Amino acid sequence: LGVLVLAKGGHLGGTAAPDALVDASGRVDETRRSGAGGSAAGKSAPRIIEFLGERIETTNTHGTGCSLSSAIATLRADLGSWEAAVIEARRWLRESITHGASLEVGEGHGPISHFAGLWERGGLSTAPSPEEIESDWWAGIADVRDAIDELGFVRGLADGSLDRAPFVRYLAQDARYLRDYSRVLAVASSSATDAAEQAFWAASARGAIIGELELHASWLPEGEAFAAEPDAATTGYLNHLLATAARGDYPVLAAALLPCFWIYVDLGERLAAGAFGPQALAPGHPYASWLTTYADPAFAVATCEAIGIVTRLAATADAPTRQAMWRAFRASSEHELAFFASPLGELDARDPALAHTANPQLRGGIRGTVHEPAVFS
Repeated sequence: LGVLVLAKGGHLGGTAAPDALVDASGRVDETRRSGAGGSAAGKSAPRIIEFLGERIETTNTHGTGCSLSSAIATLRADLGSWEAAVIEARRWLRESITHGASLEVGEGHGPISHFAGLWERGGLSTAPSPEEIESDWWAGIADVRDAIDELGFVRGLADGSLDRAPFVRYLAQDARYLRDYSRVLAVASSSATDAAEQAFWAASARGAIIGELELHASWLPEGEAFAAEPDAATTGYLNHLLATAARGDYPVLAAALLPCFWIYVDLGERLAAGAFGPQALAPGHPYASWLTTYADPAFAVATCEAIGIVTRLAATADAPTRQAMWRAFRASSEHELAFFASPLGELDARDPALAHTANPQLRGGIRGTVHEPAVFS
């Protein structure tokens, strides 16, 4: 009869505390909002939408059920969507639970802090969690990632059919890129206020200029690691990073640096695992050393740390800063596409400004319309 049930996962074991919105009729809403922490599971009745979340270790949980149901009902009237109402209500409740202990009221299972967000930000808007930001930002560049996957350069790397000449061109440009990228990483280190973040960016700068360039030197003729003139794609990417660093906004700079970690490790792991075809696993693959480097577990660990730093910064930032971070992240992701496309001329890289446009006709490979993640709207 159109009755929806929100199945709560708070009493499950483990560190995860997911919830699920269930509708036996098979339809939750006339309209759906993409991203923002919800994911559809199944296309036939009953319809289930799962909302992921980590368990909050606290004893301040008194009144959570009443508070959540009231919030969902109120937000449903405001937003016109049950799914959107659950997303926003869960975000508000999780923040209220997190700050409950600060009330210091009574003993035992204390109350949540219903006005935590109002007191902290002076408004009714909620802040996304790091987990929501990670999910939304990754989904927000799905078109870029799909376009990278379809490049002839990437496909040729996977099956080993790529000619050596474009691969060497790619490495020569990457060497030029890494030299300045390491400098921007050093700027991030000097700008960080947290000691652990400062150490991470400094170690990453060292790794970029030493570890990765050693691989490039093994492929490039002696003395030619920095001999190539930067092409339009390399110039555009570096100009974007250097300009972001010059503005002195550390969270935005950290967001701009992230795609070089995240896109590379994702692509490298999938290439090395044979996701583009079994040829990548064949003995004697001509580009095995490159595939192995970017599928290195240590690089994956560093990438997870970079994601954690950036998403925590975004979660604690004000809305304008968070939007600026997203735009910098998106722009760097598009530059990654232009960089991978450049060796075979698969995008018109003559105009670096094309690396910033979301127009699929100009981009020549990105499909669909680009929208900012819902948690930032």
